[in-house]
Amino acid sequence: MIKWMLEDPATCDHEWMVYSTVLNEGWLELHCDKCALVGTVIDPSKEEWQQAFSAPSEPYQWHDNSRVKLGTFQMI
Repeated sequence: MIKWMLEDPATCDHEWMVYSTVLNEGWLELHCDKCALVGTVIDPSKEEWQQAFSAPSEPYQWHDNSRVKLGTFQMI
């Protein structure tokens, strides 16, 4: 039984959510709500970095798709 259907990451119009940070690298970790692909923002501003510390308990939408480096797996 299929409980949900994910979009194909190759054709998805991604809707990114910030869910965590990578402390050692200073990156933001994101996932797409539509296809579950992971992504990374490797150059967050100081303000973006500070905002991301609340992401594990309060994920929030990321709007600048051009800055997201696509990952290689889906978080399901």
